[in-house]
Amino acid sequence: MQKDKPTFIIQRVRLRQEKGLKTLVVDQGKCTGCRRCELACSFFHFEVYSLARARLHVVRDGELEGPVVCIQCGLCQYACPVDGAIIRNRKTGAFLVTTKCDLAKCYAECVNACPYGVIHVDSKLKRAIKCDYCGGRPSCAGSCPWKVIYYIDSGSPHALHNKRLVEIRSRM
Repeated sequence: MQKDKPTFIIQRVRLRQEKGLKTLVVDQGKCTGCRRCELACSFFHFEVYSLARARLHVVRDGELEGPVVCIQCGLCQYACPVDGAIIRNRKTGAFLVTTKCDLAKCYAECVNACPYGVIHVDSKLKRAIKCDYCGGRPSCAGSCPWKVIYYIDSGSPHALHNKRLVEIRSRM
């Protein structure tokens, strides 16, 4: 038996099956680690190609690697003590970090609350950032030539049995 080896986990997420909402689905078996998804994300939001400013991250686990994306679970909103700092976009279902995000008041509680490590503080904006589905047209999904990331209806069978790499910042 190997000790504490990170593993790929099939995560069964009870997704919102509300009509019209979509979710990102990842097929890590196809990922080559090119990081085009990260670059497309940062360019969409900041008009700069920067792995550090992307709102998703490709993570390596042994011989496999793949993007870790926000599943829009809402734990960030629940953890944030600042009213209105994280809101839900009614059109896409994504949780959005607003300009009301004040690190002096919230101490980045949303970052600590995220079990997937996909929320982080942007040093230039001086606030938390996370996936917002690019307003309903995720650039990560559109930029992947291997179709690793799909943006599909949340009620789809593919969404309900999504393979995801879970990389947790601190093991509890």
